[in-house]
Amino acid sequence: MVSEEQFGKGKRVKQPFVRLKDYVTHTIRVSPSASSSFQSKSSSTPYPLAHYVNCDKFFAQHRFFLAVVTTGCEPSTYAEAIKDERWREAMRKEIHSLENNGTWTGENLPPGKKAIGSK
Repeated sequence: MVSEEQFGKGKRVKQPFVRLKDYVTHTIRVSPSASSSFQSKSSSTPYPLAHYVNCDKFFAQHRFFLAVVTTGCEPSTYAEAIKDERWREAMRKEIHSLENNGTWTGENLPPGKKAIGSK
């Protein structure tokens, strides 16, 4: 027989939704263990923020927002974008689509001229 203490608010074992298994929905650690977080030195950051911030008190919707914000950063220059394979692939697809639609063509510069940058 199951005791009544196992039922009620906060007693259920929480698991991710099956429909969301193919998506990144939560990248922040809810309750990092002190022993494992302080012993791991995988990054070059001497004092990782995850060792000092606890996100247990945030509502689930806010944790989802934090997960989206922290999953990566959008490059602001071509030099940054070209370092990431996902951005290189996105640029390839974009140029391919523009060429297929006939809305963009690559042109050679006149002799002695240099290309200008754009933002």
